[in-house]
Amino acid sequence: MAFFRYAPAFQKSFNFIKSFAALLKHNDMNRDVGSFMTRNYHFAHVGMSRGGALDYLRAVSIRHLPILDKDKVVVGLHTVDGLIGRRWMKNAALIMAGGRGVRLLPLTETTPKPMLPVAGRPILEHILFHLVGSGIRKIFLSVNYLWEQIEARFGNGSRYGCEIAYLREKCPLGTAGALSLLPRDLGDPLLVLNGDLITQFDIEQILAHHGQAGNVITIGARDHSVKIPYGVLHTDGDEVLAIAEKPESHHLVNGGVYVLDPSLPATVPGDREYPMTELIECCLREKKKVGYHLIDGDWVDVGEHRQLARARGEHG
Repeated sequence: MAFFRYAPAFQKSFNFIKSFAALLKHNDMNRDVGSFMTRNYHFAHVGMSRGGALDYLRAVSIRHLPILDKDKVVVGLHTVDGLIGRRWMKNAALIMAGGRGVRLLPLTETTPKPMLPVAGRPILEHILFHLVGSGIRKIFLSVNYLWEQIEARFGNGSRYGCEIAYLREKCPLGTAGALSLLPRDLGDPLLVLNGDLITQFDIEQILAHHGQAGNVITIGARDHSVKIPYGVLHTDGDEVLAIAEKPESHHLVNGGVYVLDPSLPATVPGDREYPMTELIECCLREKKKVGYHLIDGDWVDVGEHRQLARARGEHG
């Protein structure tokens, strides 16, 4: 570990900072350092496990913990970020970002829908941050309408900590047609997302569920409630058996998030619009297992003006 090589310098710098802080408090240069040094400090012994060090940091609500050897000499430093780390996943993700965004006209006359700003950033940038922050580092972007703006903004993905490859649709291919443009050597299940989602679902959970269930497609589902603002009659012929006042029903709806078996892109035609629902129905006809995973957390499908306003926190 490179830090150990510089540990003596680190300790000297630490001592200098402590001494400088003491001088700022108007202590005399000849005063014994022991009178203002911190004696009851937090530290980790060499050999403390990463898990133990992380528990320690959390328990005392600090983010840095010096590592001391048997002679109380600083030989390293634990940090919360360093202990948690980032677990990179082998899975790639595909973001469908080629749509025209007709329902959001006139905003989309000169701006592609995934580039509309929410909280100061394009929708697509929010998605990228979520993917990379969850450990996805290989990302495909399917682009068509005003694709130049998207590629100019995100480039090869290096500034976002990922690798971006673009799938340029020569004509609109729908919500699944761009799968035909993917390389055939993915190897691992593919995460697919619509490019107009503001969401914070647990990516690791849905990928784990897909593998455990043995699905060829796992649909990220949302619980959608419908409230009827009237009393609903339950009848038998012309006789009323009961009345339910303003009942609310719940339905599982497609959340625009999918995990696909890596063999599926090769089955998708690339010469026409091909919706994701058609791919799902094809798998069902062939008796392939299609499942769902309930995705929780924030979720806004920015397809209409009122949904965009909601994502932006606008009211009225």
